[in-house]
Amino acid sequence: YGPFGAEALCSAVENFRHRMGHRYTDELQELLRQGQLRPVCEEILRNYDKAYDYHLNRGRRKDQILRLEVSTLNCSAVAHDVVVPAAAAREAAAPEDIARLPSGQ
Repeated sequence: YGPFGAEALCSAVENFRHRMGHRYTDELQELLRQGQLRPVCEEILRNYDKAYDYHLNRGRRKDQILRLEVSTLNCSAVAHDVVVPAAAAREAAAPEDIARLPSGQ
């Protein structure tokens, strides 16, 4: 747990109680106390992903969001995989939408 320890992480997990409910939050905290960090991190990341998706989609049209699946954590490879579709999306965009797309600089 690095410098934080299980109890500090349990306090962080407490912040998710309103989203995950009392029973499940208690279960995750118990897993932390037992030294089982991986299942707790996986669940927290799933909750983060849901919250991120919700906020990303608020007030945006679906065609304004470019979703890409990546198969590596190599940042150079992922950057290349992002630039190519982004350039294609920029070329295909209506003129009024171009100001909303990243400039590529």
